[in-house]
Amino acid sequence: MVENDSTKDYSSGSETADEDSDEEDTGLTDNQNRLMYLIDLHTKRSEDRGDVDRWIRKPALAVILYEGIVANIFDYDYAP
Repeated sequence: MVENDSTKDYSSGSETADEDSDEEDTGLTDNQNRLMYLIDLHTKRSEDRGDVDRWIRKPALAVILYEGIVANIFDYDYAP
């Protein structure tokens, strides 16, 4: 059976429901998973004692959050 492009759901980043079932359930919301992914991209855990951890500073994290909100990546409101 040939799948029509109009039946594909691209909003989740996958083409079939089978791929969604393979994803690990973290118990977090989509926004929290996206933020954790971005933090993981900008940090690094040391591999051994001689290696150094790479951390992200709070102002840099605030910028990532703000830019993600403005780009509609996160469903948050940056105003108090």
